[in-house]
Amino acid sequence: MFSKRPNKKQIRREHEQKIADYLAQGGTIQCVPPGATGLVEGRYHTRHIRIERTHETRTPIPEVVAAIEARRPGKKTRKAAPKPKHQSYRKVIYDDFGDPVRVIWSHK
Repeated sequence: MFSKRPNKKQIRREHEQKIADYLAQGGTIQCVPPGATGLVEGRYHTRHIRIERTHETRTPIPEVVAAIEARRPGKKTRKAAPKPKHQSYRKVIYDDFGDPVRVIWSHK
Protein backbone atom coordinates (compact mmCIF):
# COMPACT_ATOMS: atom_id res chain seq x y z
CA MET A 1 0.00 0.00 0.00
CA PHE A 2 0.96 3.64 0.01
CA SER A 3 3.00 5.16 2.77
CA LYS A 4 1.86 8.24 4.62
CA ARG A 5 3.13 11.58 3.27
CA PRO A 6 5.69 13.26 5.52
CA ASN A 7 4.62 16.42 7.30
CA LYS A 8 6.61 19.65 7.43
CA LYS A 9 8.36 18.80 10.66
CA GLN A 10 9.61 15.46 9.27
CA ILE A 11 10.78 17.11 6.03
CA ARG A 12 12.61 19.83 7.96
CA ARG A 13 14.27 17.20 10.18
CA GLU A 14 15.32 15.21 7.08
CA HIS A 15 16.85 18.32 5.46
CA GLU A 16 18.73 19.22 8.64
CA GLN A 17 20.07 15.67 8.82
CA LYS A 18 21.26 15.80 5.19
CA ILE A 19 22.99 19.13 5.85
CA ALA A 20 24.66 17.74 8.96
CA ASP A 21 25.86 14.66 7.03
CA TYR A 22 27.23 16.89 4.25
CA LEU A 23 29.13 19.05 6.71
CA ALA A 24 30.44 15.96 8.58
CA GLN A 25 31.94 14.63 5.32
CA GLY A 26 33.91 17.87 4.89
CA GLY A 27 31.51 19.85 2.75
CA THR A 28 31.25 23.61 3.12
CA ILE A 29 28.36 26.00 2.70
CA GLN A 30 28.97 29.35 1.01
CA CYS A 31 27.05 32.44 2.02
CA VAL A 32 25.63 34.09 -1.09
CA PRO A 33 24.20 37.60 -0.77
CA PRO A 34 20.56 38.03 -1.83
CA GLY A 35 20.18 38.76 -5.54
CA ALA A 36 23.74 37.78 -6.43
CA THR A 37 22.67 34.63 -8.26
CA GLY A 38 20.68 36.64 -10.79
CA LEU A 39 23.54 38.96 -11.62
CA VAL A 40 26.25 38.59 -14.25
CA GLU A 41 29.30 40.76 -13.52
CA GLY A 42 27.23 42.91 -11.18
CA ARG A 43 24.44 43.49 -13.73
CA TYR A 44 21.32 41.64 -14.65
CA HIS A 45 21.64 39.25 -17.55
CA THR A 46 19.67 41.16 -20.16
CA ARG A 47 20.29 39.06 -23.25
CA HIS A 48 17.10 37.07 -22.71
CA ILE A 49 14.94 40.12 -21.92
CA ARG A 50 13.08 41.53 -24.91
CA ILE A 51 11.42 44.84 -24.23
CA GLU A 52 10.29 45.69 -27.74
CA ARG A 53 9.13 43.22 -30.30
CA THR A 54 8.86 44.14 -33.93
CA HIS A 55 5.54 43.25 -35.49
CA GLU A 56 5.34 42.11 -39.03
CA THR A 57 3.14 44.22 -41.23
CA ARG A 58 0.36 42.33 -42.91
CA THR A 59 -1.04 43.19 -46.28
CA PRO A 60 -4.82 42.99 -46.43
CA ILE A 61 -6.15 41.08 -49.41
CA PRO A 62 -9.86 41.94 -49.62
CA GLU A 63 -10.42 39.88 -52.78
CA VAL A 64 -9.24 36.66 -51.13
CA VAL A 65 -11.24 37.32 -47.98
CA ALA A 66 -14.34 38.07 -50.05
CA ALA A 67 -13.90 34.82 -52.02
CA ILE A 68 -13.59 32.78 -48.82
CA GLU A 69 -16.65 34.46 -47.34
CA ALA A 70 -18.62 33.81 -50.53
CA ARG A 71 -17.91 30.04 -50.33
CA ARG A 72 -19.29 29.79 -46.79
CA PRO A 73 -22.84 28.61 -46.54
CA GLY A 74 -25.31 31.23 -45.46
CA LYS A 75 -26.29 31.48 -41.84
CA LYS A 76 -29.53 29.80 -40.95
CA THR A 77 -31.76 31.93 -38.82
CA ARG A 78 -33.76 30.17 -36.18
CA LYS A 79 -36.78 31.61 -34.57
CA ALA A 80 -36.63 31.84 -30.84
CA ALA A 81 -39.04 29.62 -28.99
CA PRO A 82 -41.95 31.61 -27.60
CA LYS A 83 -41.85 32.13 -23.87
CA PRO A 84 -44.81 30.92 -21.91
CA LYS A 85 -47.10 33.73 -20.85
CA HIS A 86 -47.72 32.32 -17.42
CA GLN A 87 -45.08 30.59 -15.42
CA SER A 88 -46.30 28.08 -12.92
CA TYR A 89 -44.57 27.02 -9.77
CA ARG A 90 -45.00 24.28 -7.23
CA LYS A 91 -46.61 25.22 -3.91
CA VAL A 92 -46.72 22.94 -0.88
CA ILE A 93 -49.73 23.13 1.45
CA TYR A 94 -48.89 22.53 5.12
CA ASP A 95 -51.20 21.64 8.00
CA ASP A 96 -51.27 23.37 11.40
CA PHE A 97 -48.34 21.31 12.66
CA GLY A 98 -46.04 22.12 9.71
CA ASP A 99 -46.38 18.76 7.98
CA PRO A 100 -46.90 18.83 4.18
CA VAL A 101 -50.44 17.84 3.18
CA ARG A 102 -50.39 18.17 -0.60
CA VAL A 103 -48.65 19.87 -3.52
CA ILE A 104 -50.46 22.17 -5.93
CA TRP A 105 -49.33 24.13 -8.98
CA SER A 106 -49.92 27.89 -8.93
CA HIS A 107 -49.56 30.54 -11.61
CA LYS A 108 -47.77 33.83 -11.06
